[in-house]
Amino acid sequence: MTKYLLICLVVCALIFQGCWHHESAVERGYNEKYIGEYTRKIAFPIGGIGTGMFCIEGTGALSNMSIRHRPNVFNEPTMFAAIHVKGYEYGTRILEGPVPEWKKFGAPNSSRGDGGSWGMPRFKEYSFQSRFPFAEVELADQNVPIDVKLVAWNPFIPTDEDNSSLPVAGFEYEFHNTSNEEVQGVFSYNSMNFMQTPGRGKAYIDAAKNGFILRQTGTENEPFCQGDFMIYTDNPQTVVNHNWFRGGWFDPLSICWDNLEEGRMEENPAGLEGAVGASLYVPFTLAPGETRNIRLYMAWHVPYSQERIGGIPRTDTDIPDAPVCPDELSNCYTYENNFEGNYRPWYSSRFGSIQDVANYWLDNYDALKKNT
Repeated sequence: MTKYLLICLVVCALIFQGCWHHESAVERGYNEKYIGEYTRKIAFPIGGIGTGMFCIEGTGALSNMSIRHRPNVFNEPTMFAAIHVKGYEYGTRILEGPVPEWKKFGAPNSSRGDGGSWGMPRFKEYSFQSRFPFAEVELADQNVPIDVKLVAWNPFIPTDEDNSSLPVAGFEYEFHNTSNEEVQGVFSYNSMNFMQTPGRGKAYIDAAKNGFILRQTGTENEPFCQGDFMIYTDNPQTVVNHNWFRGGWFDPLSICWDNLEEGRMEENPAGLEGAVGASLYVPFTLAPGETRNIRLYMAWHVPYSQERIGGIPRTDTDIPDAPVCPDELSNCYTYENNFEGNYRPWYSSRFGSIQDVANYWLDNYDALKKNT
């Protein structure tokens, strides 16, 4: 009797749980904000048409970094925005929601402790809303007297394919003082040099106005290793540390976090080969109830790739004499006309360098946003 009663209780509990989840799904309106379990596996694409892309997740984290012209969905580089509020014991937080549980053992190498910044404190309350191409994340925490709203986007303008194909991303952070006192804080963006390809060319971090450039050079045989990723602001008060502490194991990231917790805006020059990572800092002050915005820009330039149509011919016999498809098809691909060389993105013909991309993005940001 006891056995059957226990089984009945378990079945009832399962039914109740299923009904509860069903009601939650029904109560959430179509395309409204995502909260809680609904945010766990969101990956919202950021990047222009044909430029490569990365994703902003439901928590506000960046992942799926695929700017080298091939999908790399498990690539989650250590890069994050953070805030430090002076005078608050727990006032230093990464500007994201908590790391989803599935990542801790579900992502490659995560069970070995290779979780990047996952162990660092984040905001406890968060939500995600999708309005393509705009993604919005809201953050709040009882230990921090500032509520945060983040809008991430890239230009997407129907009938304007050129400006819809830019290798750029925009991040707008809105900070609102919820307390009755003035607060002083430091916004920062921190990143390891994820452009580095060990053993190929030279990797370093270069200077940029109000920001930094993660660089990797190519080689004669592997030009596709070349790539630049620039992170910068339009704020003249920006302070940049181009060289994190260089040590073993987790030392660089640990020292970076120590600086954030102390509100220390360390400044180091650029150009050192093998630099591990970089940070930019923007100090700010908020009166009671005041709201302030900080705009962060990202741009990338990877002009070469490993991608091509067909295999790489090893002998003359690998190239057929006849065309692949009938001559009457004007758009037919032939080895002679279309199979030479590797794919290059369209933007590489418009922008000669990362600085060209960054300047265009900065100068036209407001107009591109309005048209989007």
